[in-house]
Amino acid sequence: MNLFTVLFIAGAKDTIPLADMQRAAGALAGANKACIELGEPYSRLAEKYLDRHTVVLANWGEYLPASGLYSFKTTGTAKAAKEYMEKPVVKTDVYNFFNELSLAQRVLGEIPLVSGGAIKVKVGAHWHLMKENPKAYSLIKTLAEIYGVNWPPPAGPGTVMPADYLTRVRAVKDWVQAVDAIPFNPMDTTYVNILTGDFKARVKTGFSVGCDILFSYFSADSLYRTYANDSPYPIMAGAMMDSLSSEALKFKEYLTVARYVFEPATDTMITNPDGTQTWIRRPEKKGTMWEFISTYHPDIAPRTSAAMKALGVTVP
Repeated sequence: MNLFTVLFIAGAKDTIPLADMQRAAGALAGANKACIELGEPYSRLAEKYLDRHTVVLANWGEYLPASGLYSFKTTGTAKAAKEYMEKPVVKTDVYNFFNELSLAQRVLGEIPLVSGGAIKVKVGAHWHLMKENPKAYSLIKTLAEIYGVNWPPPAGPGTVMPADYLTRVRAVKDWVQAVDAIPFNPMDTTYVNILTGDFKARVKTGFSVGCDILFSYFSADSLYRTYANDSPYPIMAGAMMDSLSSEALKFKEYLTVARYVFEPATDTMITNPDGTQTWIRRPEKKGTMWEFISTYHPDIAPRTSAAMKALGVTVP
């Protein structure tokens, strides 16, 4: 066994195989090179924590990308590299590199919202890297193993989008669109037209944006799952469903408690057979908003009931 097969470090009693040192130094140089080539957020973190240490290593040898190992000039330079890589400042930088990398995210895409803006779908950078560039992932993973770092971080609990969410939200969205299509003339001052406008506005304000966001969550969840199973979107969708259900309870009160005048009282003069004239008074027509839409928009009433049922509320 020659001296370049086994390194003698700190005396004859402490030895380290050269192959291990070649792998360790290669891991640091390889991870740095991969990160620089990957771009953000990897390049920024590599330049901040790793790059200067690879410059020091280059004094003692050369990184071989094909093998992922480090070629040292002599046994002595391998020993110097080992001592350097064990310095607290190097270890601290490596730990900080992985701490920040564990928090880094990649934007997979944007789901536009009808109401404006978009939802940015983000996934942990490690999940994105594992799928899109397994070679670079392996180089960074090797560095983590060399320094005993638990990277990538463990996945969060697997979540599943409830199967009934899509059906329920579609029922609400179809109703919102049907209500939006009801003719309304802002110049018409009749009671029926005014109440129709009020109903349309209440539906749009209470449910349109929520439905839009939920459908965006469904799309975002599907995109996220191409990289990882710990999607946050089922929980977010559940919170939005709860919000819509709370709105549905308020909407039920709007439909069934207050009373509105549909048509005002009128006085009409009629001529009797004997030629006399008589005033006939027709009383005002009033009722709840549910009675209003059942009378003046009968096609919307059952769809309203179905939408409320989808949100866990019974109307009327």
